[in-house]
Amino acid sequence: MVPPIMARISWSYPHQVFRLIPRLSPIDYSVLPVIHMLIYQYFRSWKSFFVANVILALGAAFIAEPIFVWIDIYDMDHWKSIYSFPIYIAKACFVKWSLEFMLSKANRSQQKPAN
Repeated sequence: MVPPIMARISWSYPHQVFRLIPRLSPIDYSVLPVIHMLIYQYFRSWKSFFVANVILALGAAFIAEPIFVWIDIYDMDHWKSIYSFPIYIAKACFVKWSLEFMLSKANRSQQKPAN
């Protein structure tokens, strides 16, 4: 989700569960995207979607990340939880906007009569 170079500079994962799978990729590439998909599916309006993502960002940045640091899964080298908070919200809103933009383009192209 975040460019790997930024991740290497700002935080790290001290333990690797499987040698062939990058560290903490199950959370980065499966758990968080599934949570974002569920929020997208169940919170259709922008207002409810935004509120749900603020709650997710609060939980992820200020509860989950410190727990991962505490149990030594995650090291915040030059990173603070407050930096993660807006990133969680911004990426979710960007993806929702992108999807809605593409869906509106697809709907408009289907509504045009064929010649």
